[in-house]
Amino acid sequence: MKAICLLLLATLSACKEIPVKVSGTEKAIATATETYPNNGDYIVQVRDQGDTEWKTLFTHNAVTKKYSTGQLGNAGFVILDSDFARPIEVKVTKVSGTTANARIRPLSKGIISTLTGNQLQFTLNAPVKISVEFNGDIMNNLFIFANPPEQNRPNPGDPGVIYFAPGIHNAGTINVSSGQTVYIADGALVYGHIWSGNATNVTIRGRGILDGAKLEHNPGLTRPWLVGLTNGSNVTIEGIVMRDAPMWTTVLRDVDGASIRNVKQICYNENSDGFDIVQSKNVIIEDVFVRNHDDNFSAKIHTGTAATNITLKNSTLWADRAHNMLIGPEAAGGTFDQIRFDNIDVLENAQDDNVFPGVMAIMAADGGIYKNIEWNNIRIEDFTAGKVFCVQYSNAYSSLGYGLKVQNIRFDNITYNGTHASQSKLLGFDASRNIDTVQISNYKINGTPVTGVSSGNMQVNSYVQHLSF
Repeated sequence: MKAICLLLLATLSACKEIPVKVSGTEKAIATATETYPNNGDYIVQVRDQGDTEWKTLFTHNAVTKKYSTGQLGNAGFVILDSDFARPIEVKVTKVSGTTANARIRPLSKGIISTLTGNQLQFTLNAPVKISVEFNGDIMNNLFIFANPPEQNRPNPGDPGVIYFAPGIHNAGTINVSSGQTVYIADGALVYGHIWSGNATNVTIRGRGILDGAKLEHNPGLTRPWLVGLTNGSNVTIEGIVMRDAPMWTTVLRDVDGASIRNVKQICYNENSDGFDIVQSKNVIIEDVFVRNHDDNFSAKIHTGTAATNITLKNSTLWADRAHNMLIGPEAAGGTFDQIRFDNIDVLENAQDDNVFPGVMAIMAADGGIYKNIEWNNIRIEDFTAGKVFCVQYSNAYSSLGYGLKVQNIRFDNITYNGTHASQSKLLGFDASRNIDTVQISNYKINGTPVTGVSSGNMQVNSYVQHLSF
């Protein structure tokens, strides 16, 4: 029989001692009586199509921050698993206020809904990550994370598994060695951060929440990454929610071979980059939802080596500040090569236009070479402020000054629907540090094809060679 797996129902409220399996050994982690951070703005109910009984999901809370004012908000989110053998009917009730309108994004999903008073109903036919927004409120919205069924869950007694069972855990630093799996089960809320150095075959997975709220958040002090993996290979991260990172959220540094799938991030703190890929290679990030106060994706080099063969695809991005997809400026004289973005929905961009380059950005700085970088099938909804794209030389955050070369950049099947974008830029620096070969194909602004610089709302200088539409 088909059934929805409801994660974290409203009955989950508090715990004292939660057993957790650490490398095959039972260990009780004592906590004070605590509750799951709850968002009281929404009641979310679901049922399989054809059933009569509604089931209520627990609505988690995640803090958001508006860049321009520093105003804090409270977004809700719910989690469920389903094989979608039957469609799932969803009923969302806004608890207070008067509702004039509601929308479900990304708009590309084409989800049809019915609004009656303060109640929105719709149907889901497949796993999806969506934002439900009443009266256009993007600071206090609701996210629905509908997962496919979880496969091959480890047993609590499996050797090599650091197992967090349903409940609340104050874990602190979770150190992971070669061959180990960190498993955060559905219903588990883990306060802490994950660290692995010089390890191979490391896995982080589950349907629970990794939360950085109890870690140091002061920008003037040392703050840990929420997930940090360095000098490793064959890394897998799958399924979990990452909330409230105090610094960078997920970092791969000197990693060869990583697969990141179905990860959800909602973080508001300063410098809460989503994915920082630092001099790593052979990385695939797919089917993720990322809402951060800083860059959602940032490729960097700190050792003068290379960042190569990196792909982000089939995902949804929401930047409350800074960039959605950024290459550089940190390069240390290294090379960025074969970096691809494909099938991406962008829901928000809110940049100070004088500081941050754009939704899709290359900051060619620090003596670096930037080549073979492409964006394909990118759908950008109207945002608060910033550029659609920007490729330019810079000396920001750079000990080696401007970059050395930008070559072979491609934008294909890009759509922007909105009115708030400022002028995109392609700016070489001089005759030797130029931008060589930029292809822009099937770029549309509000449905109108871009056929040249003027129709594309672009600034291009004389140090750009071989630009084609």
